[in-house]
Amino acid sequence: MLLSTAAHATTLAFWDVWADDTDSSIAADFTFGAFEASISYDESRINTGFGSNDTTFGTLAGPASTAGGALLVRGLAGYTVELNLTNNTTSAYQIDTLNFDFSARSGGDGTSFTGFDIVYTSGSLGATETLVGSATGVPVGGNLVDSSDFDFDLSANLADTILGVGESALFTVTFRDNIHAYSDSGNNVSAIFDNVAFTGTSVVPEPSSFALLSGCLALGAVMIRRRR
Repeated sequence: MLLSTAAHATTLAFWDVWADDTDSSIAADFTFGAFEASISYDESRINTGFGSNDTTFGTLAGPASTAGGALLVRGLAGYTVELNLTNNTTSAYQIDTLNFDFSARSGGDGTSFTGFDIVYTSGSLGATETLVGSATGVPVGGNLVDSSDFDFDLSANLADTILGVGESALFTVTFRDNIHAYSDSGNNVSAIFDNVAFTGTSVVPEPSSFALLSGCLALGAVMIRRRR
């Protein structure tokens, strides 16, 4: 059966306010319908004094909070966070974009990540270990700033972006290009990861498929009547 997408994308999940940093995984602040979403991480912390103070998710219209609250990614170059999205609705969805704000942060002695890679790691979207986005040379800012906006069209690199009912997708963001290595004094590379969102579009059968299905049902009804 042929499939088509509806006209308007929907925000499927976003992280903006954030929560306590005692867990190694944080659920999305918002999910659409029965979608589930979480971000898992190590060697990082939620910090209410840090964040992106614009009102968008990447360039996706918010409202995102201008107050502090972000995932402060920390550690050595090669540090990762994992974003998991699960479709528990009754319809398939095309996963359109991953959007977020990212700011290289000036720490105690100028430490920061200034780049990242995003890889589709596992799930139901086809070939895994596929690079879906990257950046380098991200400007260094302060603790609460208008962070750089990033929008990644997942269809640009993934052959299959349809997340069926009950299916999941896992994306890994690896931070790199630190401008100062980890030191014994406690200073380490860190950056601000905030205003994260996934968008998607409901997938519906093509009108021609509906017509074909209706025709088959009608033919079946005629055959049943004739047998009687």
